[in-house]
Amino acid sequence: MGLVIEEVTILREVAIDFSLEDILATPPLSKWRKSRNSRDQLEAAVERIRPEVERELNPRAIYRGVPTETSGIHAYSPPAPVTKAEFVGNIVVTPGELEYGNEHAEGMFDDFVRDAIENVAVQRLSAVVGQRFRDEANERGYNTTRLFAPGSGIENWPLENRRYVFDSLPCEEIGVRLTDAGQVEPNKTVSCVIGFGPDIEQAPGLVSCEGCSKLPDCPYAGARDAIAANT
Repeated sequence: MGLVIEEVTILREVAIDFSLEDILATPPLSKWRKSRNSRDQLEAAVERIRPEVERELNPRAIYRGVPTETSGIHAYSPPAPVTKAEFVGNIVVTPGELEYGNEHAEGMFDDFVRDAIENVAVQRLSAVVGQRFRDEANERGYNTTRLFAPGSGIENWPLENRRYVFDSLPCEEIGVRLTDAGQVEPNKTVSCVIGFGPDIEQAPGLVSCEGCSKLPDCPYAGARDAIAANT
């Protein structure tokens, strides 16, 4: 049927590929894996920790497409490609409640590995839901921009602008909220927007590190590109 403007879509379950090889092939784990000194330790840690994270994952999402002109997004200085689109899609995804740390962790190294594995899951979730949105928009004859997440460094759109996304959706339907202090619950919940319409150029990809101001110093550089290639 395709995307219906103004209609809220709630995904209470989202399947994501979370295989051992996919995790190890995604930055920063793929970069750490290149070190001969830590490769065996890293692979053993990922193999040990991945099932624990997978058991905790409860991926959910909510999204809605609305007319850009009446969306209210202009008050939040959105990325230029979004303002040029007739419609804007507002998307929130969450991996669910993930425990902080692990009582069986073998020191700080395991904590770093666990955090990286969780981030791979969140990036994979964002890509899967973003692709679903794009597919539904395409069914209606609409092209889309890439995804833009406040605070990601792309287009220098500050994190505080995620207030727009959360206020535009009934996020309580998936057990998510943005507190008055600006903190998301559950942790690692992600918000993003995507422009779409019949008269814009189709972006070649939904997610990419290209153009991010944090790219030179980011240990996760290339993660989005690696995930996009496998979505």
